[in-house]
Amino acid sequence: MAGPTVRGNISLAPLVHLFLLVVGGAALFGLDHLEARYQQQPPFQQPARIELLNLPQPLRDQVLADISEFVGHPWIDESLCDQLTAHLLKNGWIKSVRMITKPEPGLVRIDCEYRQPLLLVEHDEYFYLVDEEGIRLPGEYTYDPEWLVVQGVKMAPPGEGKLWVGNDLHGALLLANMINSQTYNRQVAKIVVDNYGGRRDRQASPLLLITDQGSRISWGSAPGEEMEENSTIEKLSLLAQNFQHTGRIDAHYPQIDISIFPDRIVIPADTQSVLSNSRPLSEEH
Repeated sequence: MAGPTVRGNISLAPLVHLFLLVVGGAALFGLDHLEARYQQQPPFQQPARIELLNLPQPLRDQVLADISEFVGHPWIDESLCDQLTAHLLKNGWIKSVRMITKPEPGLVRIDCEYRQPLLLVEHDEYFYLVDEEGIRLPGEYTYDPEWLVVQGVKMAPPGEGKLWVGNDLHGALLLANMINSQTYNRQVAKIVVDNYGGRRDRQASPLLLITDQGSRISWGSAPGEEMEENSTIEKLSLLAQNFQHTGRIDAHYPQIDISIFPDRIVIPADTQSVLSNSRPLSEEH
């Protein structure tokens, strides 16, 4: 499937396997024309060669281009490691710089922790990758069904590498982390938060799940914000039982509510089963 990137430096599709693909050993970066200079220079006057440990393959070109100005920098410069650290921390994909060392003359070795994208956040006509902490990652994208999407956030996206503020998004991130650990996670396509806190309709569910087949699941409040409703564990259990008995977390209904009763799903009176008469649990109409 082609990567549907709109703008940005990284194609979205390879990021599906972002942290499954890691360069074996290290990514060694240098320019060919430096080789002759390297051979002729005394050991401590050699230009810097930069080695990046555990650099994820999809980020290779971007990160290497980002530090290209330091290739050939005098290795003996005592401020080189500090300069590299400050520069790398401006890159939205880099969470932390664990260590930068000079293990031998001419060589600079860098070990970073890279941010892992969790989901896409929709805002206006673009989609943005964020990690589990809510940090916006570089790039602007189009919709990709391989990714869980959060829809309806109130706040506009921040700059790359910055925290995307908003309780609605951070509630969705908590929920997404819990859903991702479930066997049925691929059936959840979107988390809709436009009614977070009842800001649009106090009688409607604050959060909605949209499945891969377009059905709607009234989730209720964000994790940790429940009041007189099922707990997060009880809601996940209802979805798991639906999935176990029918193969679908929506139990083949176009709309259900899992926020009210811990032992049953609620189905609107005018909702009809679209596939079968199988029933995962007792039902409330």
